[in-house]
Amino acid sequence: MLTSHLLVRKVDLPTPGRFVSIDGLRGYLAVAVFLHHASIWYFYLRHGSWKVPPSTVYTQFGQASVALFFMITGFLFFHKLLSARAKWIDWLQFAVSRVLRMAPLYFFALCCIAIVVGALSNWQLNEPPTKLAKQSVRWIFFTILGAPDVNQVSNTGLIVAHVTWSLCYEWFFYGLLPLAAVAIGIRPPWFVIAISLLCFGGIIWWAPNLMVSAPFAGGMLAAVVINGKKDLGWCASNAASVLCISCIALVLLSFPTAYATVPIVLLATAFIIIAGGNTVFGLLQSRVSRMLGSMAYSIYLLHGILLFVAVNFIVGKEVVELMSERSYWTLVVVLTPVLIVVSLLTFRLIEQPALKLSPFVCGYLREKLGRRPVIAGLPAAQAEL
Repeated sequence: MLTSHLLVRKVDLPTPGRFVSIDGLRGYLAVAVFLHHASIWYFYLRHGSWKVPPSTVYTQFGQASVALFFMITGFLFFHKLLSARAKWIDWLQFAVSRVLRMAPLYFFALCCIAIVVGALSNWQLNEPPTKLAKQSVRWIFFTILGAPDVNQVSNTGLIVAHVTWSLCYEWFFYGLLPLAAVAIGIRPPWFVIAISLLCFGGIIWWAPNLMVSAPFAGGMLAAVVINGKKDLGWCASNAASVLCISCIALVLLSFPTAYATVPIVLLATAFIIIAGGNTVFGLLQSRVSRMLGSMAYSIYLLHGILLFVAVNFIVGKEVVELMSERSYWTLVVVLTPVLIVVSLLTFRLIEQPALKLSPFVCGYLREKLGRRPVIAGLPAAQAEL
């Protein structure tokens, strides 16, 4: 918070979206995941097992935060579908914007992984080139096909704290959106539906955990509630703030996993209140919160690399393994400003420029394809996605 407060005065923030509170929420979720994995690292170095920490709070810092991230995705995109039932939906623009949102920073993270793998391999090729290429391809496709060890570096996924699994869920959700559009009366072009059906088949093959996927439905429910109510004034009240905080606190303190019915219902209740305009006593609409939210993807994707590099190359495994709890958390506190500054740089230099390319890429693809926008509904000027 202090680092963000010092930086926010020197940074031009992106224009606030319609749901400012959600923009402000993202950053805190990403930082909570960072603390979750920092806690896991402490016990991993002592016991050699990468699993949730023996603490409900630190476990939920990761699981509840990811569940709320999934709710944000489900809410924002289903809300756009609900709002676009009488408008055109530009599916090409949607696909391009999602790729430019997710891929550039992910490929930067892959480059970081490659450097770390090279350093751990003493810059020697330990696999046949064809096998190394197959391993790399599986990573390039967001580990949907698995996250194999690369060049015989054991547990390669640990370099990014194994966060890529959640990106797979995000991509499959995007792929199902055309079918969700059909369910609410929108008729995408046939080939868009065909692609979505292929994605549905891929989901059956991939066999995701249904309880882990359930928060997407919670976000979609929130979109239905918000879209159907004109008067949401109560959501901005102090009483709603108290209820929101209480629901989240109850999950953090009382449940060993977020992926169960009761914690998902509690998180969905809190999320509906936030989506309805609650700022949690003004916290979520502050400039600091909005700045953290703008670089949430960078914080989420890069914090594992920072932890791995700090433990293995800067401080040393043996030293960290012998640290007391207080010394270890002092190290994490020291790393936090580094994470915030690096995330701000990657947001400004990678994420923002990529997002600005979306209209140019769409225009180029339409020119090459020789077709009008991939749409269904009313005039393209009214497109929302």
